[in-house]
Amino acid sequence: MATIPPVSAAEFFATDFDYLVVGAGTAGLAVAARLSEDPHVHVGIIEAGELVLDMPEINIPGMVGKSLGTDVDWKFATVPQEHAANRQIGQPRGKVVGGSSALNFAALGRASAAEYDAYETLGNNGWNWDEFLKYMKKSENFTPPPGDFAIKHKADYTDEFHGRDGPIHKTFPNWSNDLHVPFAEASVASGVPYNIDTGSGRNGGTYTGAFCVDPNTATRSYSTTGYYLPNIGRKNMSLLTGAHVSKILLDSSSGEVIATGVEFMKDGKTTVVKAKREIILAAGSFQTPQLLELSGTSISLRIGKSDVLKKYGIEQVLELPVGENLQDHAWVSFVFEVANDITTFESLAESPDIVAENMRLYQEERKGMFSSVFSSYNFAPLHSLFTPEELKAFTNDLDQAFPDTPLGQKYRALYKAWAEDKGHAQLEILQTPGFLSFGAARPKPNVHYNTFMAGILHPLSRGSVHIGSSDPLAAPLIDPAFLKDPRDTRLLVKLVSYCRELAGADAYKSANPVPYDPPNDMDGEELEKWVRSIVSSFFHPIGTAIMLPKADGGVVDPGLKVYGTKNLRVADASVIPFVPSCHIQSTVYAIAEKAADIIKADNA
Repeated sequence: MATIPPVSAAEFFATDFDYLVVGAGTAGLAVAARLSEDPHVHVGIIEAGELVLDMPEINIPGMVGKSLGTDVDWKFATVPQEHAANRQIGQPRGKVVGGSSALNFAALGRASAAEYDAYETLGNNGWNWDEFLKYMKKSENFTPPPGDFAIKHKADYTDEFHGRDGPIHKTFPNWSNDLHVPFAEASVASGVPYNIDTGSGRNGGTYTGAFCVDPNTATRSYSTTGYYLPNIGRKNMSLLTGAHVSKILLDSSSGEVIATGVEFMKDGKTTVVKAKREIILAAGSFQTPQLLELSGTSISLRIGKSDVLKKYGIEQVLELPVGENLQDHAWVSFVFEVANDITTFESLAESPDIVAENMRLYQEERKGMFSSVFSSYNFAPLHSLFTPEELKAFTNDLDQAFPDTPLGQKYRALYKAWAEDKGHAQLEILQTPGFLSFGAARPKPNVHYNTFMAGILHPLSRGSVHIGSSDPLAAPLIDPAFLKDPRDTRLLVKLVSYCRELAGADAYKSANPVPYDPPNDMDGEELEKWVRSIVSSFFHPIGTAIMLPKADGGVVDPGLKVYGTKNLRVADASVIPFVPSCHIQSTVYAIAEKAADIIKADNA
């Protein structure tokens, strides 16, 4: 694995910056690239990871997930999860130029128009479906599905919803596994109809997903390839890698809090670099709040939660709920055996010839298993789990899930409306051609498997992330509080029953499916215990520097500016006010694109 230093430390220190961006990840590189379109400003980007361009685990679509746990991963884990068998659950985040856009599973989904409009309902003026659509289109370079693919997989598009000249390629897979179509047919038979264009503002249904893969090279398209490398020649955009930011320098001597610069550690030395205009935090939902809580030791200024800061001897200047409201999609793996003549990931382990042929297909024709990501989805409503009477009881019970405050009442109304909508996705099932589980079960030799990654899209559990030390090199204390709300557990238990229904459908009969984990006879309290023992994260953490009115617990305003500061903004997934019914990558790109326009306008 080769690393490339984009700019030397000496060059970076000698530069007079207008803007500093903390984090060269999904959002950070997008913001920096757009700000540096103005040749009269200089943008500095500070990243703890390195620029890595030759790592197959990043570049090859069929190897998604293989980079987790490597040197390009922060390798975070949760604190022991009280309601998930006291397990510490892995929380990978990208420690590399490109951030988590280099590590994720490459999905480019969107939430519903109703959810994007809900940002405005919650008090964030100017954040709605029309705005998100504009910026999602700006970020993407969409390639329509080929005619034969569109017919086979019921995939189509409406031109008005897709961008054609953005930096991030969005394409359909070149390869689909043997049970891709049977899964889709089983899902439709269960009452979840095909959705030919999930980017249209209605994302529920059965569909074949689109991914961030460059159709010309069959390699991952991400913030590095889309926003950084095409602009690497700009003299007014400088990237410093291998630099760990320790705090934001804050000055309140004029009566308002001004972010003047960034302190960071590189090569064993602590250094400061200043910004004349603004500092933009794009360190993600775990490290943005960590930096907000750590910032300002030398001048006794702090942003964060007072009891957390007091514990570590940190004096406070602003009372903001930094690090609260952590949310993430929770899922369980439903694993079942299939006939050995079905090609799965186990086939690769069994036969070097199959590996060699698929690698040849990939290298010579950009086809085969390595060219694509597993892509058959079922985004189902709660109606797929409940009878009408059960659903009514569940939605009535939502009254207990939110606090009796004006904000709580807004959330309650939104969640109840979405729960009752037959077209609104509340559940995700992703068909995977092989054994995939974070539980205790292990695959049997010489057996082929399929896995349904089955998750809930609007979990009710809320957690937090806070500093656990005044040491900036220490990992933050990540507590998603998985399954803290018992309704989340109930939904996952019901979702297992739905997975059994899908695997037992007529469309799957030729695959000879045999439930493996959990076994078919597991039910009741035993199944609930299994859910707690295996539940994991889709790695979509959001909400820890939430965008809301300050009176409702907001950390940033609709301009993404931290309340109480003149020029410190946050532009990453931490501002998202509730976890959306989609994989969050497209949403984060849109936030970054809009953030850049806001910053440009404010500094015009």
